[in-house]
Amino acid sequence: LTAPLPEGWVELMDPEGRSYYHHAESGTMARSHPADDKYKQLVNEARFGDEPYLLLCLSMVASTHILDALGELRPGQVKRAATAFERYDKGKVGLVSFEEFADTINK
Repeated sequence: LTAPLPEGWVELMDPEGRSYYHHAESGTMARSHPADDKYKQLVNEARFGDEPYLLLCLSMVASTHILDALGELRPGQVKRAATAFERYDKGKVGLVSFEEFADTINK
């Protein structure tokens, strides 16, 4: 990501030459750019629309390969998949445990 760092963040290098980010005031350190989540959200909205539950599910996907594969589907296919997934997500948090899935299937 080439976006500017949010206020208070600096980019550093570890001994192996890999970038990481540090926020001195909070003591937070991260391997990913602090603005990644913001821009990931904007990309997802552009690709898939602004349906809240679908965007919540997509925000939980860590793999860019999976997001790219989902981007190849027609929007209706992705929305139908999110609707089906939501049936198993009792807490509506964008994640489904095996227990929730099994419980729903067994009803």
